Amino acid sequence: MFVTLQGQPELWVKVGTGLLSVVSAVLAVLATNMGLQDRAERHRIAGARYNAVGRQLEQMTMGPAATLADLTPIRERLDALSAEMPHIPKTVHKEMASHEDLSRWDK
Repeated sequence: MFVTLQGQPELWVKVGTGLLSVVSAVLAVLATNMGLQDRAERHRIAGARYNAVGRQLEQMTMGPAATLADLTPIRERLDALSAEMPHIPKTVHKEMASHEDLSRWDK
């Protein structure tokens, strides 16, 4: 892997380099098999769709009073979103519930 000008590297350098190579390969395989990028993308899409519903609700508050007929399609849209989008793990819910100051989640 590394070429030195003075010949053979120390044994610990060879072993360390080999271990780092194996660890990086294992981590790459784990990341690929667990589908972390796909999962993150699905959560990003879910957030964008929920934000769109939130903006629609905000827009409704700026006009005349909303009726039940106005809110029913929004509820149905939220129901459909919750059925098709990934759920937030319970550990995240517990972590958020354990903090009174939620401002740290804005980051």
